[in-house]
Amino acid sequence: MILPQLKKVHFQIDCIEQSVQDFLNKISLRGLSPNTGRSYFFDLITVDKWLLASGLELEKITEANLFNFIDWMKTKNFSPATINRRLNTLKVFYKFKFNKEIPTSTLVSRPANHYRGRGYNTIGTVFLKKRQRQIKVKEPYRLPKPLTDKEVVEFFSTLKKHRDKSIVLLMLFSGLRSQEILDLQLSNLNLSEQTLRLIGKGKRERVVLLSPQTIESLQFYLSRERPANSKDPNIFLIQQGSARGYKMTLSGLRSLFRYRRRVFNIEKANPHRFRHTFGTNMAKSGMKIDILQRLMGHANASVTFKYIELTAQDCVEEYQKVLEKLNFKL
Repeated sequence: MILPQLKKVHFQIDCIEQSVQDFLNKISLRGLSPNTGRSYFFDLITVDKWLLASGLELEKITEANLFNFIDWMKTKNFSPATINRRLNTLKVFYKFKFNKEIPTSTLVSRPANHYRGRGYNTIGTVFLKKRQRQIKVKEPYRLPKPLTDKEVVEFFSTLKKHRDKSIVLLMLFSGLRSQEILDLQLSNLNLSEQTLRLIGKGKRERVVLLSPQTIESLQFYLSRERPANSKDPNIFLIQQGSARGYKMTLSGLRSLFRYRRRVFNIEKANPHRFRHTFGTNMAKSGMKIDILQRLMGHANASVTFKYIELTAQDCVEEYQKVLEKLNFKL
């Protein structure tokens, strides 16, 4: 896999530039997605800029320099999650290039290891070697933020094309991610059984269910809007301009939402927020956690559990209900 962006960016640090393409090719051979490779690539651009600004050589950095890297990224207002990902990318790339870990150093504040008793597992049969905790910044625990019913209706009322309506309905009623929607092919669709088979994040295959509204909108789009002479197997295609009939791009999908946030002032409307709304609505309706995890394509149930945690508004409503039942005469 050769990322097109690599040809447009010149790395200032020669030792990085000579190894980046080989590093990305190895990622591709491991079967990781193009999006993962793209993330690694842009992370390495940030590493390159930091090394240049700091006057450091990649091979000579130590753990102490990682704190300088953290401080530098904070001045650029990167989020904690982005900082931690780029720290990890730096460590992975360093090991790839020099076949060793970044050297430890003195005066480094490291998170404390979790206590494991005498060093054995919970049933006392296997001795556990304590791992050194990784240097990273603390990430705030955030719950998914769904859209309100009013925001959903307001956003949907701005859509005119059934292609765009189908995309939003797949996020809202089936919980699809942006890339999953773009990668959908006609062979994935089974309207008679009201299902959609897809390959999602981590190349995990799953089957999702389609709502009646989604089916109706898809049928209209496929029969009347989708370019009939296109040989592209993907469901969602570009409908205008010189690229008409070709697969819809990620930037095109994002612009669909960006335009409405700007013009119609629907600030919270972004693709993933609709997926969060699906997860939250299913959880509030009492769907079993294992079924919701399967429908959303989560590898880890802990991610799905976030959707069943009470929101601030839920807490207020429940609190008010309890207060109404109490009849203390004080």
